[in-house]
Amino acid sequence: AGLSAALPALVGLSTLLYWLAGRRLAGLWIMPDEAIYAQRALDLWRNGTLPILHSNGAGYGIVYPVVAGIPLSAGSIATGYASLKLLQALAMSLVAVPVFFLGRRYMRPGFALLACLLALASPLLLYSGLVMTEVVMYPVGALALLTVARAVETAARRDQLIALVVTVVAVATRVQAVVVVAGALARLLADL
Repeated sequence: AGLSAALPALVGLSTLLYWLAGRRLAGLWIMPDEAIYAQRALDLWRNGTLPILHSNGAGYGIVYPVVAGIPLSAGSIATGYASLKLLQALAMSLVAVPVFFLGRRYMRPGFALLACLLALASPLLLYSGLVMTEVVMYPVGALALLTVARAVETAARRDQLIALVVTVVAVATRVQAVVVVAGALARLLADL
């Protein structure tokens, strides 16, 4: 019973701590990236536009503006920015879930929780206070790795489809996630 409550407790505590840390960051710190990401999110939710090709948005993913635009476009910019920091602290803390389930495939529950703690102790989680795509990429990337591992292990069409969908979401978040595709292909070729 203790282990079943430990994972949600870790996610909750991590969310609280990173939200409190993120509140200490006032304004945009990483220019022009944060300004571009915030503007794309606002444009999507307020105007229904998201330039992708042959425009200022070329090379940027679509997933982060969808997520970040929800709080940013609700109410004032100050309220939206404050709400975004809470949402992002939760999103980044959710990395513990795929890390735990991936860890459970290869180790005892206690060690899988330790892996979660290590994932949650990453300095990358401080990005939760910034308007950056890493916020969504961290948990989505971990989920993509979990689904690819499952698809390779079972070779079931359903698991392969799930892995494909999650990997597409990861690539749509940050194009650098294409390495997940390369890793999956290398693993599949190794089984031939």
